[in-house]
Amino acid sequence: MRKESVDMCSTVQWSERPIAFASRTLSGSEKKYSQIDKEALSIVWAVKKFYLYLKVRRFTLITDHKPLVAIFCSKRGFPVLEATRLLHYTQILQSFVFDIIFRKTFEHGNADFLSLLPKTSEELEVKDDITIFQMSQIEALPVTSKELRQETGKDIELGPLLTALREVKNLQGREAQYTN
Repeated sequence: MRKESVDMCSTVQWSERPIAFASRTLSGSEKKYSQIDKEALSIVWAVKKFYLYLKVRRFTLITDHKPLVAIFCSKRGFPVLEATRLLHYTQILQSFVFDIIFRKTFEHGNADFLSLLPKTSEELEVKDDITIFQMSQIEALPVTSKELRQETGKDIELGPLLTALREVKNLQGREAQYTN
């Protein structure tokens, strides 16, 4: 087993509460990118990764790479760029409505903590990006299993089916459609 750190990580959060995390390693050619290109790639990768969360919302990108704030700041208009890769990333981000702010690295560990975790298994060695950890805020759900059980019993279709299954009855009528 070899230990290799994660190169890119991102967090989708609401009011500083994480909703989902993702990370991936850089490919061989990506590892040769300049630092600004790597940082820009990680932003574009994260936006693409969490597209479903971001596509219709104004959101805030937080980066620890200050030069990208000036490059990607949509309030001033996107700058004319000579670097083809950065130009490409800028064009991708133009389809989103976002603000970008700088935050020092030590102040935003919720995203960077994944980069500190070593890979300890060859199973994680995949070509496509992988989600290492996705947290669904289960404790924030408004429904408990007890409430779900109670409401299922009250349901017009599921209530009789549940009763029949509990009492091991032969199902007849509408409930019979759920067998075989």
